[in-house]
Amino acid sequence: MRNLKELKWSDLKTGIFFLLGLGFAAYLGLVIGKNTS
Repeated sequence: MRNLKELKWSDLKTGIFFLLGLGFAAYLGLVIGKNTS
């Protein structure tokens, strides 16, 4: 059962980092788009 908990926790961290990276990339894209135009 310990492996299941570790897997869930790593999946949660991966999901959070993925969402943060996605949001950061979208924000950077908007800022760069506004500055160039």
